[in-house]
Amino acid sequence: MKVLPFLLSLFVIGATMVSTANAHPHHAAPAPAAAASWVQLEPEEVMSFDTADGSFTIWNTHQRGLFGIELIEVRDSAGGNVAGWWSSRGWCFTQHAYASKGCWSDSGYRQVAQNRMKTASYTRSFNVRGGSADTDDATTFCDHYTQLEYTISRDTSERCDYE
Repeated sequence: MKVLPFLLSLFVIGATMVSTANAHPHHAAPAPAAAASWVQLEPEEVMSFDTADGSFTIWNTHQRGLFGIELIEVRDSAGGNVAGWWSSRGWCFTQHAYASKGCWSDSGYRQVAQNRMKTASYTRSFNVRGGSADTDDATTFCDHYTQLEYTISRDTSERCDYE
């Protein structure tokens, strides 16, 4: 049994010597990696389309839920939410993916949105700005979006008439 501690000691000494032999004193050591931090992206308009019922826009709110899924919304011309869903393919609902047709064609995006609009009786149960649950209709967004939140978020949408 005395062989095991001896072999373990040799392994530790050998590993130290190998790492020292491979070191280059004239090269600076790399800086330690910075800790990853979460950056909240602003809501992003993906595309607009017209139907017999009016003009609509697909938005990626960039709000993340469980397992990284993102809240996607369809809004009417007045900015009211018509449909919404949580997507595990949030990257497909970005300007870049839309412009490069990375996931669907123009008609494909329109079809996805129209299918969601047909099956939706949409009320947002997740407050996009604060993350707290609310039961009000999503069109009452400005009632819950304070001047302080507007100022801190550097919102420039003028959706709620704040200056």
